[in-house]
Amino acid sequence: METEEPYFSIVMPAYNAGRYVGEALRSITAQTFGDYEIVSVDDGSTDNTLTLLREYAEREPRLRVLAMEKASGSAFMPRNRAMAEARGEYVVWIDADDYVDPELLRKIRRRIEETDADIVYNRMIWMEDGKETRCLPAYDVDITRVYPGRDMVWMTLLDWRVGTGGCAIRRSLALDTLAKRGTSLRAMNADEIFTRYFLLEAEKVAFTDACYYYRMSETSVTHAVRPAYFDRLESNRLLRRLAAEEFGEDSGECRLARLQEYYQWMDYCIDYCGRQRVGRDIKKEVRERLRESLRHIDMKTVEEESGVMKRRLLSAGLPVFLGWLRVRDRIKGFLTIE
Repeated sequence: METEEPYFSIVMPAYNAGRYVGEALRSITAQTFGDYEIVSVDDGSTDNTLTLLREYAEREPRLRVLAMEKASGSAFMPRNRAMAEARGEYVVWIDADDYVDPELLRKIRRRIEETDADIVYNRMIWMEDGKETRCLPAYDVDITRVYPGRDMVWMTLLDWRVGTGGCAIRRSLALDTLAKRGTSLRAMNADEIFTRYFLLEAEKVAFTDACYYYRMSETSVTHAVRPAYFDRLESNRLLRRLAAEEFGEDSGECRLARLQEYYQWMDYCIDYCGRQRVGRDIKKEVRERLRESLRHIDMKTVEEESGVMKRRLLSAGLPVFLGWLRVRDRIKGFLTIE
């Protein structure tokens, strides 16, 4: 049934998702629980995404369509605008190039009734060329339990062991957290930082077994190789500071955050050396970002994790490390970071 203030507000940022937005919307309107609205915000798409959204809204009264004045380059800003416009008790994140299980909302609602959870996560399944390539939460996460939000933060560090696709968040908690932390963060993956902020404020986090299908789309702002692709270098520094402030420098969370900063920096060095075909026009900027991030890596953590030689190699500076990567590439034909 539909009410003046729906139980769920589905917030849908959209950017150049014309190929997929119809499937996303059909998966939502096929839900077996109908007390919801959809608030979709187009982030300056250059394809027909906005046109398709508006055409769909003419047939679907629960869909409201808004448009950013200019592209933000991140799902964070249009998602925030959608949450500000939402009226539901809970907001549910669904991206315009993904799709969901028809039981998703019904299962989330039932779990909220059982647990009074502030946040509910689902199964997040990576789809590439029509095939499942990954699934979260990790196999050892007990989805029957209810977790304190702070205890969940460590599951997001170094490697994600829970998936945020299709998650439901109590709208009052989301808006209060955004007001508390500010929304000036412009990193491409700012929503990942705020996932940790939301967890820190949540008393209860629960799970369902409903499926959210995450499409590995080359047009997604997450996968485009451009300067913003390297925003995680700065975000990881912010995450390390957050872990230190909230849990302490000697905590397991802070160690995981330091390891994440170290390993992702090395991954991006590999990208710079050609794995992701970083264009000549952005290589200078990316190189500066790599050099700046190297200054913040904790060398004690490097030595503990990878040994004295790796610490000495990184301490010699970015040109030496990049040269070493290229030599290994020529000798072995592929890059292996131990």
